[in-house]
Amino acid sequence: MKRLKIQTLSLCSLLVLALMGCSSDDGNNGSGTNTAVVGQWDLIEVNISSAQDIDQDGNSSTNLMDELDCITGTLTLNADGSWSFSQSNVVISSLTNNEFFAECSGTTSGVGTWDANNVQVVFVGSSVLSSMQIGANNTLLNNIDEDLPGIDSFVYQQR
Repeated sequence: MKRLKIQTLSLCSLLVLALMGCSSDDGNNGSGTNTAVVGQWDLIEVNISSAQDIDQDGNSSTNLMDELDCITGTLTLNADGSWSFSQSNVVISSLTNNEFFAECSGTTSGVGTWDANNVQVVFVGSSVLSSMQIGANNTLLNNIDEDLPGIDSFVYQQR
C-alpha cells in the first residue's frame, strides 16, 4: 500500500512537471496575446490601386511613399498592452485622364490598448485604428480598400 502511494505521488509529480514544462514557440504568452508584435513599427507603404506619378519624375508607383517625401508613420505596441500611433494624413484629389494629386495635410494620432493573436492586432481606445492584419516579414497591414482617389492599404514594418 505504501509503495502504491509513493508510485502515485511520483506519477502525479511527473505529470505536473510535464505540464509546467510545456511551452509554445509561437510568440504567445498564457493570456493568448501575441507578444511577437511588441515594439516599434514604421510605415513603409501607402498603397493605392493604380500607379501614379505624383512627383512628376517620370516614375509611377502604387506606393505613395515613393511619390511623396512628407509621409511618415509610427506605431508603438508596448508590452503592457498600450499603444500609440502617429501618421501623416494624405489627401488625394482627382485631376483628369485617371491622374491624381496627393499631398500631406497634418497628422493623425491615437492611443489606447491592444490585443493580438497570430492573425491580427485589435486596437481599443481610439477610432483612429481598429485592427491590422499580421503579415509576412514582420509587417502589419491596415486594409482601407478605398477606390481612387483613396488609399488601398497602409503597411508597417517592425524595427
